Parts: sequence; C-alpha cells; structure tokens
Amino acid sequence: QQCKALLSGDIDVGLMRPVGDSLDIRTLALRDEDIVVAMPASHRLAGQSPLDAETLCREPLVSFNNKDARYFDQIAAQVFRHASRPPEVVQVANQLTTILALVGSGLGLALVPATSRRLAFPKVVFSELVPAQKVRASLVLACRNEPPGPVLAGFIDVARSLEASGAF
Repeated sequence: QQCKALLSGDIDVGLMRPVGDSLDIRTLALRDEDIVVAMPASHRLAGQSPLDAETLCREPLVSFNNKDARYFDQIAAQVFRHASRPPEVVQVANQLTTILALVGSGLGLALVPATSRRLAFPKVVFSELVPAQKVRASLVLACRNEPPGPVLAGFIDVARSLEASGAF
C-alpha cells in the first residue's frame, strides 16, 4: 500500500519492509532485526528458548498474508525450509498488531520481528529461534527515485544519522 501511495505522490516517504526491486522507488536500509517466535503466555513452550522449526511446525501458526505481506511470508518459508513438514497455518493477517492479538487470544504461534516485544500485548511472550535457523528482517526508508525536495532531503538526512547512531 505504501508503494502505491509513493508512486501516486500521495506520500513522499515510507518506512517499510523491502518489497523487491523497483526502478521507481529507492530505499535506504535502516536496520535489520531478528525474527522471533510470539506465543500465548500460557502456551506449553512459553519460557523455552531457543526453539527450532521442527518444534514450531507441530504447532498452530498465525501467519502474515502471503499476498499483502509477502516479505514475512518469505521469511517464514526460510525458517521452515528444513523442517520435515510445513507448518499448520490456522489464520493469516496483514498487520503485525492483528497477528499479536490473535496469538494473545491463544490461536497459535507466530514468527514476528523482534521489535514486536515493544508492543503492549500482555498475554504474548517471545522466544528466540535456534542460531542455525535465525532469520533477520530489514526495515527500509523508501521514496520515489527522483531528486527529493528540501524537506524530504532533510528527513532522509535525519533518518541516515539516526541509523548511523543505532537509534533505529
């Protein structure tokens, strides 16, 4: 949705996950973060860390929609590529907050970016993936591939300095 808004001129800049190559959009990498497992606090695996894909594929999984959130769907495929079977996806959603709410309701586990820990979902806990199966997710600043105006140029400079300082 942000890409469409960028290309139409409705917005000048977006913070998003990578969406693939586009000659019309340029991106600036801001940060990479681990993917972690979100689960209900009452789940039998809560407090166990790290977890492997083989264990996870035996649990119900809440996943990102593979059409509208393709980036996270591809990340899940990376995590489960060496498992003996595919995970049992019980629900899909487009937004991280929806996924965490579904996890908190007890519907299943989810693979989410580590910054999800900062969100206030009291019934959700997080576990790491085993080191051999760790996957990272990128966050990028995106804008149209054209010379930016002075306000956008200033915004990009601030984002670069924040990224360089580790604030992102």
